[in-house]
Amino acid sequence: MLHRNYHFSLFSAVFLFAAAEYLSAATPEWQVIKGKHFLVHYRSDLSFAEKVASKAEEYYNSITEDLGFTRYDNFWLWENRTRIFIYASKNEFIKATGAPEWAIGKAEFSKRAISTFPGDEAFMDSVLPHEMTHLIFRDFIGFKGDIPLWLNEGVAQWEEPVKRKNWERYAGKLAVNNQYIPFSKIMVMDVKQVIASGQAINFYRQAMSMVGFLVKMYGSGKFRTFCGEIRDGRGMDDSLRFAYPESLRNINELEKAWKQYVMEQQEAGK
Repeated sequence: MLHRNYHFSLFSAVFLFAAAEYLSAATPEWQVIKGKHFLVHYRSDLSFAEKVASKAEEYYNSITEDLGFTRYDNFWLWENRTRIFIYASKNEFIKATGAPEWAIGKAEFSKRAISTFPGDEAFMDSVLPHEMTHLIFRDFIGFKGDIPLWLNEGVAQWEEPVKRKNWERYAGKLAVNNQYIPFSKIMVMDVKQVIASGQAINFYRQAMSMVGFLVKMYGSGKFRTFCGEIRDGRGMDDSLRFAYPESLRNINELEKAWKQYVMEQQEAGK
């Protein structure tokens, strides 16, 4: 009986060891590319990981410059670097992150991490700058609670290079066709309201154009001040009045100035 138990235990140990070796071989260890602001963890595709690491640093510089955060030179350095995880396959990515089937990337704000898998160029051109902007915006402005949806998504959309190229055209069409969402309404909309309104595409395009208008027309410094006022709990009118005292003293003045600008650009582009 002792011999039988001994052989069974030995067999079990060998089996478990072999299984562990198999799983280890099937799931490669994480390799790491260390950049100035990012740690890029990858399983297999070194070439893709190197592109992500390079693009991430490029986007970091453009985003912080656009939004007036270049003075925060001690952010996201050393142990505070943001982590990007590139899983070996889409299946592994979905299983590890719980992302939906259609997702090609996922950001986790509490961990300051972004996850993806190799091969999808849309991640490089769209998802990476979008999710990075969410992380940078929350970190650098210092939001502790919820960020107004139009502002949070508008900033992230603005930093996607492909979408930014067309922001004036998108906004101009909304204004000319009177399809834009009144500013008093868009300022307080949440995700459920956006979905229920049936205006999701218009919401995101308009939000991007509102951020683009503020940054392009009045500069990143004033935009940063405006965001800081909102972070500190001041109302939208008070935040506008503080950041733009000579031109945008309330929501109505912002709406009027935005509409006039985008309609002029639309007319000039015909």
